[in-house]
Amino acid sequence: KLLGLERMLFKVLSSSKRSEIDDDSNPLIKQVKTAYDNFSKGATYYDTNFDEVKASYESTHLKDLKSLEAFMEDVTSNFIPKIYQKEAYLKDMLVKLYAACLELAEVLENDEHTGQESYIEDEATYAAFRRVPKFTKHLENTLQTGPIVHGFIRKNKRMSQWAIFAPIRLLFFVIGNFLLKGFSLRCFFIDPISTEIKIMGGVVTALNASLGNTLKKGAYDLRELFHATMESAIGLTLFFVAMWVFIFSFLIIANGIGSAIRNENTTCQGQLGSEKDGYQNFQCVVVEGGAIISTISGLIALSFFIRMFRHQRKVVRAINYLPSPPESVRKIGGIA
Repeated sequence: KLLGLERMLFKVLSSSKRSEIDDDSNPLIKQVKTAYDNFSKGATYYDTNFDEVKASYESTHLKDLKSLEAFMEDVTSNFIPKIYQKEAYLKDMLVKLYAACLELAEVLENDEHTGQESYIEDEATYAAFRRVPKFTKHLENTLQTGPIVHGFIRKNKRMSQWAIFAPIRLLFFVIGNFLLKGFSLRCFFIDPISTEIKIMGGVVTALNASLGNTLKKGAYDLRELFHATMESAIGLTLFFVAMWVFIFSFLIIANGIGSAIRNENTTCQGQLGSEKDGYQNFQCVVVEGGAIISTISGLIALSFFIRMFRHQRKVVRAINYLPSPPESVRKIGGIA
């Protein structure tokens, strides 16, 4: 998705700005090279000779429109229908290679016709394009890529990704997103990925509105990525709370059984200290810890209720705004 966003930003740049970008940073050239590498790996895997494709590709200058079109002609007239006509898997890879070349050729042809013209959003688009690689790297660093063992345990996670730190992580996400109005927390050695996504999404959304919906898909993807990131943080926090509720439910049962055996009260008497025996300290930990977990659970449930209530009001207002909604929509409004 981010590679697609990078290509879209590159394509809406003016020709003069595109000329400032080197080949290693050109997303369309990278796409062609990746498609060819995939083909060569596939041909090697299937033990198929691809010397003609290799020779034709290596003689192609990817920034020369005529040279690129000649290679595309070879793909459509020789490689796909003749040499690899029985190799369905390799033909699919050649089609992808052709599609990548076609996208690059369209930009090269556009550069020949438009010349070095620029427009008012050029600098903002260029800045957004240059921001994408760093943003992608930051996003990749937040992914959990370790193997899964026992069906649900992810290995090689960073400490900040542990469930025990989920409430703190969610808190920093919320601070970065709302209280600081989109500014990252680098001054506190914290850089929430949710804030980075929100900033990037805001930039792309503004450019999309200014450029006539040419970046509509990129803006939508970033908006959904932001919501998915926040929902993931909330879900991990819910797991953290549920885990401790589950643990304290057993501790409370154990406290009740132990208190019945010792013929003592199940509540905490006084404060923790050396004057109490081990079981009385255990009672205080269970009672006070259970109260804290219950409070956190209640606050989370209240926050979900408020979110649902706000969404419900939006649904009702939207339905009431309709001049003559159909019967099915009126039923939804009645339920809401």
